[in-house]
Amino acid sequence: MIRVAYIEDHRGQRESFTALLETVDDMQCAGVFPHARAALAGLSADDPPDIVIIDYHLGAMTGVQCLEQLQARFEGRPVHYLMLTIERADATIVEALAAGADGYLAKEEITAADVIDAIRRLHDGGSPMSRDVSRKVVAAFRREPAAAERVARLSRRERQLLGHLADGRSLKESADAMGLAFHTVASYTKKLYRKLGVNSAREAVRATAGALPPKPEQE
Repeated sequence: MIRVAYIEDHRGQRESFTALLETVDDMQCAGVFPHARAALAGLSADDPPDIVIIDYHLGAMTGVQCLEQLQARFEGRPVHYLMLTIERADATIVEALAAGADGYLAKEEITAADVIDAIRRLHDGGSPMSRDVSRKVVAAFRREPAAAERVARLSRRERQLLGHLADGRSLKESADAMGLAFHTVASYTKKLYRKLGVNSAREAVRATAGALPPKPEQE
């Protein structure tokens, strides 16, 4: 059985989804939640679902923020995430996929059968996307420089700092490893984030995935 959890603030859609799963032999509802806080309280790390379907607009916490917290909770477990939302802004789609969403469906473009098909595809390792969303992803990919190009823009010190951040070090730990004052590394960090167009260490590492400097340069 494919165990599916659903996080959606619209009551009617939650009820429709539950009814839909009851018509499918190979799927089981692992929980339906009206907002992110309820999902985080109700989904246990000891018994994770196979699929989590998340709306973007969930009140105090966005669907992407909820996804990131669930990923941390289920780290190392084979849980797949699907954004199912009316939100189709380019930036939101890129944000969700960068955060770890395995698929993205726009509600206006799909049927109940499409949702069931998407769940099965996710469970089999696929990445289902609505047609319009796929076009936006391709367009965003063409606009964004490759990870190697981003790293090439960085100074030697910025690349060193990036390597330490990728290893999970804090700014203080990075400063100690680089033999620099904390305020100097803080200045490098601001420049690094500005060049990469990001706001956090996690985003910096994601933006340069596959193109991080080799270990000798990190030391």
